[in-house]
Amino acid sequence: MLRDEPDQAMGNRTTDFNPDWIGMIMLLISEPVKIAVVQERWRRAIEDVAMDRQTTDVSKQRAGSL
Repeated sequence: MLRDEPDQAMGNRTTDFNPDWIGMIMLLISEPVKIAVVQERWRRAIEDVAMDRQTTDVSKQRAGSL
C-alpha cells in the first residue's frame, strides 16, 4: 500500500451504528453488573442467616444466663 492511499478500513466506515455491536457492548457492560448484584445479594443473605443464628442462639439461653 502506498503512503498517500487512504486506508481502506477507514474509508469503508459508515456512521450507522451496528445493532450487533451495540448488543455486544451492552452485554459486556450488563453481565459484570449482574454478577456484582448477585454477589451483593448473596453476601447480605449470608449475613442475615448469621444474624438469625446469633439471635436464635441467644433466645435459647435461659434468662438468668445472660
